[in-house]
Amino acid sequence: MTDAREDIAAHYDGVIASYRKYWAPVLSVFSQPLREAARTNWTAPPRILDLGSGPGSPALSLRKPGSDLGESQGTIVRGDLSAAMLLAARENGSGDFHELLVRLDAARLPFPAATFDLIACTFVLQHIREKGRALAEACRVLATGGQLITASWMGKDPGNAAFSAVEDLLMSFGAPEADPHPVPVWTEELQDPESMRRLLKDAGFSDCRVWTETPNHTWTAETLLAYCLGQGARGRRFGRLPPGRQAALRNKARSALESLPPSDFIWSHEVIYVVAEGPDRTD
Repeated sequence: MTDAREDIAAHYDGVIASYRKYWAPVLSVFSQPLREAARTNWTAPPRILDLGSGPGSPALSLRKPGSDLGESQGTIVRGDLSAAMLLAARENGSGDFHELLVRLDAARLPFPAATFDLIACTFVLQHIREKGRALAEACRVLATGGQLITASWMGKDPGNAAFSAVEDLLMSFGAPEADPHPVPVWTEELQDPESMRRLLKDAGFSDCRVWTETPNHTWTAETLLAYCLGQGARGRRFGRLPPGRQAALRNKARSALESLPPSDFIWSHEVIYVVAEGPDRTD
């Protein structure tokens, strides 16, 4: 792996507890459009790749294949750079599917062509520098009639009043203004649907639905504070403060957030969604 990929893996290894408790529920809300769009009418036990799985893609609403398929289980491969995330995915696994864990690079998939019926890649593309190559690999390993489903953040985080309150306190307590160890992201090709369509076309996909929505999630004072101070850029900046200042900031932030109205905790973010059909390999 390159240094950037090792940095990404190390970051997610280090935030697994906070991620599972506070961030995964947010991603579940923002993945709802994909859960509604993904194919589930299997005619054979499905083969699924959860690419950049984290503790398990929230876009996959997994349930046992229909009774007409007999007792055969589908197979889901969880693939991620982070070993800790893969272990969490195992704990969260669906007993109705045979599950495999693979530490992998999305741009160099270790699978033969036409292996999978469904590939989910949710809120992962920003961490992949070689997006074109990764999407081409996804196209290669999709079977005829298969689907690729993706969700990606679009544009900058708009924040909300509660996030701003925590930010103000970080600055007033002397936290670094800049992220001391930013996680590598490459978002230039995730700024609009047309750029996404070009990526997909160049990767070999011809039948694609690309659209945007702006879901929202309502935090609580407890969950927002735990998320802000436990992961992400704010968490890394908070971690540079001396223990005494950390404790004081946490107490003051808790009081400040508890005084805010519920509307200040609503967080919205525009997302680009994709449902792409696999290539026709029948010829």
